[in-house]
Amino acid sequence: SFPKGGLVFSVAGTLGLMAGLGLAWLRDTHFTGLTTETQAESALQLPVVSSVPIAQADGKGAHDDIVRRPLAPFAESTRRWRRNLDLAGPALPCKTVLITSAKEGDGKSTLALALARLAATVGQRVVLIDCDLRRPGLHTRANLGPCTKTRLHLQDWLLNDHTPAQLPNLIIKDRKSPAHLITGLSGAGASSEGLLRSARLARLL
Repeated sequence: SFPKGGLVFSVAGTLGLMAGLGLAWLRDTHFTGLTTETQAESALQLPVVSSVPIAQADGKGAHDDIVRRPLAPFAESTRRWRRNLDLAGPALPCKTVLITSAKEGDGKSTLALALARLAATVGQRVVLIDCDLRRPGLHTRANLGPCTKTRLHLQDWLLNDHTPAQLPNLIIKDRKSPAHLITGLSGAGASSEGLLRSARLARLL
């Protein structure tokens, strides 16, 4: 019969292998990003604390995995973050951690909330501050709702004169862990650079 089955399968397998090799070559030669921890350490000449897997969208936030699914890959990577941070400076414990990224949507708020919850659940005193003054997202991820007249936000604290007695209106208890949170407000209308460089933020920290 024509065509012969064996010949067809042989040709198809060869073409598939060639196509796969070609795509692999194109990826290696034209993709200039960093895909492994080793590549990142080599390019930046800095140690990589941990890598975080892309969280699966299941209708709930990955930051809840710390308390909801402690054996999930995201929760495991978060514990590695905390362990390596602790090991990085045993003689000088790390008290302030800044989490940032190159663009919106990289997972800053998600990772920050997960780390805060993890540290708080093992007995550390934690206050997580949302310093994204343009698009704050911590209040949404922590299911806190919008700020009210009795609940201050970071911009309000930095722009106006407040007393230490008003701190309970600024620092909020997380609903799912012993951590405490300071949230922001979208559209506060103030210069983010000026506020983040202010003496009031330094005193708050």
